[in-house]
Amino acid sequence: IIERMILLYHNKNCSKSRACLELIIKSNIKYKVINYLEDDVLPADLKSLIKGLIDPIEELVRTNGSSVKKKSINFENKEDIVNLLINNKNCMQRPIVGVKGIFEICRPVDKVLKYLDKKTELK
Repeated sequence: IIERMILLYHNKNCSKSRACLELIIKSNIKYKVINYLEDDVLPADLKSLIKGLIDPIEELVRTNGSSVKKKSINFENKEDIVNLLINNKNCMQRPIVGVKGIFEICRPVDKVLKYLDKKTELK
């Protein structure tokens, strides 16, 4: 059996992101935290995230942020979304959990629980 590892795109300033991390830590599952505001997130990382995102891509961008509020965003063009998030890291929704190439925005936070239940395997 291959042990699962959870990736968490995390913003330590976000209460929902901190709550999600706390649930992951308590679960004793292996995890890796990506502090996307501080760490270098490569365009390839964001492309993988977008490819595996089960939520609508529009939900990945926090459109109420001052840096993107006035921008016209083409959600059909994934390259534009990658560039927008590389240049405006604070506009990425959080927390985002990834398991085996599947990514989900964990809002509400309890969405993470399905990835922590050891009886539940992702197909």
